[in-house]
Amino acid sequence: MKITKMKFSIILLLLALLLGFIGLISYSIGGHAASLTVKEVTPMQLAEAMQGDHFYSDFPTTMLLMQGTVNSINRQNNDTVVEFMTASSPSILPKVSCDLGNKQVSVKVGDAITVLSVAYDALRKNTADVFLQNCYLFKK
Repeated sequence: MKITKMKFSIILLLLALLLGFIGLISYSIGGHAASLTVKEVTPMQLAEAMQGDHFYSDFPTTMLLMQGTVNSINRQNNDTVVEFMTASSPSILPKVSCDLGNKQVSVKVGDAITVLSVAYDALRKNTADVFLQNCYLFKK
């Protein structure tokens, strides 16, 4: 079978259109995934959102910039996990904790710290506790 120049040109044109369409779809998907917004929150806001079962709808594509007071520090699988105070007095609000990774950190109970984390990486622990994975600790 012999391919003429005309058929070859049509095949190349269709191939170029197909690749362009695939590129447009890829760009659109990538642009959507990269559209994270940064929102300042408190541990209490996160605890209330998880307890009210609207955490993931409140923060669908959000980077959480959270400042709070350290309530406790624990080691879990060589990672440092800090738990934040969610209220000034004992409350029934869920716990909010943040995994700072396996880096050495100079944080102690009572310190006010600021962390950054991606909301959709958050896990629900127990019934309503918030566990933020992969938190970045800002220098105090």
